[in-house]
Amino acid sequence: MKFIFLETPIFVRYHKKYMDASEYEALRIALVDNPERGDVISNTGGFRKLQWLNHPCRESQHGGLRIIYYHLSIEQTQEQFIFFVTLYNNKESADLTSDQKLQMKRAITNEKFFRRGE
Repeated sequence: MKFIFLETPIFVRYHKKYMDASEYEALRIALVDNPERGDVISNTGGFRKLQWLNHPCRESQHGGLRIIYYHLSIEQTQEQFIFFVTLYNNKESADLTSDQKLQMKRAITNEKFFRRGE
């Protein structure tokens, strides 16, 4: 099974702020081991929020990060996609708005159609 990791520009910016290369690699390995590790965020079409406590956040005294991602499995090609959307530290936690959730759901619906023909 082949895992492919895709990142939004905002994820790249924040991941470089909060994680070094080894921390990011540990996150990727954890998601390969269990891609459905995070809790499903309601009304998003299956996006997940992972509480990542393995590595303390450099700029947060509370430690830990929240990772927003989506796991897409393509059975025909045996490919597994992890779409990293964003991440934030515990102090920055805010609930997604209904509009943001709808946008995420639309985006992943389009992606699934493109990747799987659904």
